[in-house]
Amino acid sequence: MKRGKKTMAKPKRGTKKHLVMCEALLPDATQRDLLRQMIQPLEYLRCAVSVTDFEGNRFLYVNPAWEMLYGHKARSVMGKPVGKVLNLENISQRVVARIEADSRNGGWEGHLVNQNKKGEVFTINLRTACLYGPEDKPLGLLGVSFRLDDPAINGETNLQKPKGLPGNWKELMGIITPRELEVFELFGRGQTTTQVAKSLDMSKFTVQSHRNHLKKKLKVKTNPGLNHLAFLWVNQGSRRK
Repeated sequence: MKRGKKTMAKPKRGTKKHLVMCEALLPDATQRDLLRQMIQPLEYLRCAVSVTDFEGNRFLYVNPAWEMLYGHKARSVMGKPVGKVLNLENISQRVVARIEADSRNGGWEGHLVNQNKKGEVFTINLRTACLYGPEDKPLGLLGVSFRLDDPAINGETNLQKPKGLPGNWKELMGIITPRELEVFELFGRGQTTTQVAKSLDMSKFTVQSHRNHLKKKLKVKTNPGLNHLAFLWVNQGSRRK
């Protein structure tokens, strides 16, 4: 009886076979080993993760979720500038510089318009932070992102048309209070709870209370869902008041 041919199992995510790094941009062996240790657990995240260098904003690493989101294979983008790969012509250098500066000082979070390999344009929520190596030298810029209309991550069934989205944007003015609207618009501009509290001179607990009231009034279950609705309001609805 003939035995069937053995088939090789596909490498699991997180194994050494899949993990791809741009070692050419990290000539120091200690830095490479340290970065490899840092990014190993990121292979399993459902959010898209990338690490870029500060000098040229070039890709050092992307995880499988990033490949799925943008449609590019890891090996094809290693060492290439982020703007060139993702066609980020609509994002000014001033914004990029602000993201890098804030990342060095604790992190940045906000919404950006991105584009995948097929040319599809979508909005992401991006969080950044700086990865440090020996002697507090920055290794690179860590970015964690997800599509605002991704139900698998946000928990919303249809974020493109949230349940709380008024048929007429003017209805929004009658649903929430003026103070809630101020908080809502700052969320739509990508500010975090801490940043909103500082902007409006209130405590984080008060901002969180406003957030909960907004979610209840607008029938949105999650914070990303509320942020997406706020983003739509700032970029579309507020112009039609």
